[in-house]
Amino acid sequence: MNFGDLEQASLAIRRRRVREARRRLADLAVRLVAESDIDPNDVLGSIAETIEEMRDEVTVLAEEGAEGRES
Repeated sequence: MNFGDLEQASLAIRRRRVREARRRLADLAVRLVAESDIDPNDVLGSIAETIEEMRDEVTVLAEEGAEGRES
């Protein structure tokens, strides 16, 4: 197995994890709406805000990791 194969395998694993996380998040949103009188738009808005915050945190961590590898 060469580096390209390892890189492709790693990418496939990350994609699978993202799909699984999306599925879990969707299941959670459905349960929240079904088990309460919360407006579905409020649930989705809250999830969107959380995802934006997570995206910002991941971006910062990725930049810090890239800087660490460069030095």
